[in-house]
Amino acid sequence: MPTIKKVKFKNNKMKKIVVINSSYQQKSYTSREYKDRLFKFIFKDKEKLLSLYNALNNTNYNNPEDIEITTLEDVIYCNMKNDVSFIIDGRLSLFEHQSTLNQNMPLRGLLYFAKQFEKYIESYHLNIYRSNLVELPTPKFVVFYNGKDMKEDRRILRLSDAFSKTNEEACMELEALVLNINYGKNKELMDCCRPLMEYSYFVKEVKKHSQKMERDHAINTAVDACIEKNILKEILIKNRAEVVDMLLTEYNEEKILRLMEDELEEMKIQLEQEQLEKQTFKSQLEQEQLEKQTFKSQLEQEQLEKQKLLKKLAELECKLGKKDNE
Repeated sequence: MPTIKKVKFKNNKMKKIVVINSSYQQKSYTSREYKDRLFKFIFKDKEKLLSLYNALNNTNYNNPEDIEITTLEDVIYCNMKNDVSFIIDGRLSLFEHQSTLNQNMPLRGLLYFAKQFEKYIESYHLNIYRSNLVELPTPKFVVFYNGKDMKEDRRILRLSDAFSKTNEEACMELEALVLNINYGKNKELMDCCRPLMEYSYFVKEVKKHSQKMERDHAINTAVDACIEKNILKEILIKNRAEVVDMLLTEYNEEKILRLMEDELEEMKIQLEQEQLEKQTFKSQLEQEQLEKQTFKSQLEQEQLEKQKLLKKLAELECKLGKKDNE
């Protein structure tokens, strides 16, 4: 069983998480309605979204109204939400932004697309039980990554990597294209989509200033620097408070997540240690039981030998008594 010291250690770790979370709540400058990530905030603008789509697919569509937004919202779909999804040119595109490399994105994509296709079938009153083939938009899944754990420009994550029978051909596959959007990566894509390049540059500025100043000060300094360089200028001037709040929210949530992961890892190590101690105690107990049984056997053997000696002594005394009588 865990000692009082270990219980106090766990409670202290959880208290740190609560303190950081409370600090984050206090640093929020605006209403919780501004909870969208900056990436989603930028590319919910159809013109910028179309620019990103054209850059990815080497197309030249110029009417933003051709885009049909299909983004899932967690209020309706029970915590199943995505950053940006839309239909254009017979393609259903799903865009996700990640700062932590997540190997489960293909599985998440599968669940998203299933919901999207369900919505699509219902919206267009399609009958999947008739013999005629139901035509669906072609799914495309792209993850825009700006963390530290990926050095290459792009990577493919596959759903089949999660299947337990790796040597068997599965009946389905889903690929997520992960694009590294840290500033300096995927230069050709950045050159074709200025909003993405500006977002990448702004994030770089925030990271750079965060190395030498407090997070809120770093964000505001990055905002000022980017406005001066005409980077996301219109968004940053018009929505400065919202942008600062979004980034503070995101960075504090990441910090809390890291703390929780560290806590879970420490608790796992402690649990393993406790299991080891329990096993050691069990072994010691079994050893003591064995020694006790051995001692008991030795005692029984000594008692048996003592009985034999007493019997011999009684026989000897009997013989001596007969001789005295003679």
